[in-house]
Amino acid sequence: MASTTSTTISSLPTEMLSHIFGFLDTPSPSDLRLHDQPHAHMLKNPDISSQNLKNLSLVNHQWRAIVLPLLFRHVVWYLDRFDLMQIEQFKSDPDADADADATPLRSFVQANNLTPYINTLTLVVVKSTRGRAANGGSHYAYSPDPLGGPVTRAGGERDVVFNEDSNWLWDLIFAVIDPLRFTLIASPRMLASLLARMLFLGDEWSFNQSHHLLSLSRVSRKTTSHANTQPEPQPEPQPEAEAVRTSASPSTSTPASTPSSSGPSRRVPCALFTIRPWDALLLNEGSSTGVYKTYEYFHKRPPSMLGALLGAEEFPNNDPLITPSIRDLSYVGIFPLSTHFNTLVQNLPRIDRLFVQLVPRNDILKDKREMEHLDMDTLTSDLWAERNTSYGKIMPKLFDSSSSAGNWRYLQVFESGDAADRESWEMAVEYVRQFSAEWRVEREGVFVKRQPGDEDKSFNEENQAGNHSTILPPFHGYTEDDELAIEPGSAFFRGALRRFAFAGATRLPLSSVWLYLQNTNP
Repeated sequence: MASTTSTTISSLPTEMLSHIFGFLDTPSPSDLRLHDQPHAHMLKNPDISSQNLKNLSLVNHQWRAIVLPLLFRHVVWYLDRFDLMQIEQFKSDPDADADADATPLRSFVQANNLTPYINTLTLVVVKSTRGRAANGGSHYAYSPDPLGGPVTRAGGERDVVFNEDSNWLWDLIFAVIDPLRFTLIASPRMLASLLARMLFLGDEWSFNQSHHLLSLSRVSRKTTSHANTQPEPQPEPQPEAEAVRTSASPSTSTPASTPSSSGPSRRVPCALFTIRPWDALLLNEGSSTGVYKTYEYFHKRPPSMLGALLGAEEFPNNDPLITPSIRDLSYVGIFPLSTHFNTLVQNLPRIDRLFVQLVPRNDILKDKREMEHLDMDTLTSDLWAERNTSYGKIMPKLFDSSSSAGNWRYLQVFESGDAADRESWEMAVEYVRQFSAEWRVEREGVFVKRQPGDEDKSFNEENQAGNHSTILPPFHGYTEDDELAIEPGSAFFRGALRRFAFAGATRLPLSSVWLYLQNTNP
């Protein structure tokens, strides 16, 4: 009788083990939570099943070698500002061992050949508790600024210009790691420091925003057609008089002044935006609900890098960080002030897709600490009014040919992570069905431009049933010169737009229907 040979899991081929272990993989928190309220631990996964792969890696060397590429597809790297200072000092030390590496992560990635497997890298810069050594002596000299580097004070201590060159850090990271998405989670001050840009601090206390999130991504590691459209930035001296964009909005910078003589008068380039051919950018500035607790909140201005990204402020923030390769822009903020949001509306870069989210997806509205001192009347009249006003600033750009000048006319897709106001949505649906033959309703909250052969099923069903809606007033921006009666479709979305999408529709605490019933200038 022939003897049978038993097969154990340890005897399976490596390829089969890798396939089996893949079923224990779970979605990355960074794929799911980048639109949530930013904080230092937002990507930590409390689900115990997320530890399965890590536990497998402890069984034996074979399993560890199989599991490591799965474990390190999505890397979160926690550093504090003293870690950054130590790394920089090590790299600049002429006596340092040339073969040594100041960053254990880099050494680990290289030792285990993980570079091809890392798809996303998130750098979280946390507050340091290492201000002094245990013996009471100074561990590092205290500095009120994130990296302790040279800064320029301007605007009566209201603006801080960070002149610290952080390009050594980007070179250090991307020499070993080649991610499809790179994300920074840091305080507004630290973010400004790492990008070497100016930050307005005059009203920082009223917003109480601990962290902002900046994420750059690309579809593949292959060079895109836009990859070489942006030349490598070079340090440049400041001219005697910089051109400055001014506005009555508190969201814009104070009148320009030349850099202080106490700091370098040059713009420090930021290689992060050109070190890879990024094609998408996400900025998540978190909650602004704290400012609504202050007197005359509408005059406040948040500590934000939005103006620097768009090149919408004074030197050194008048040169946009966003490169031409970026065609997809996402902005997330929880009830931002409409004056601040208007910075994006008035300075939209040349992009194909714009995504905005102004209302939280999570339960922040039920957070007692977040909503402290905000009664229901304030919640309705202030937060939701600012939300409606922000969207009201976008609509003229999409409806009005005169206000669609500039880069809005090139926008192909507008998407919102928020639900549309149901009353406004129903009115818009009726308007499209009666007057705009070029557009159709794809589903609740979504309009798409008709393609040859498209049919609006629900519209046809209503016509067959003999249902006829009442004539609606024209959408805002309409004037008699539009000759709506002659060309009814011309008063709806214009330019290159082909998709307009909200995340469904719901009854809001404060209706936005008035936005569509008035003639509004941008």
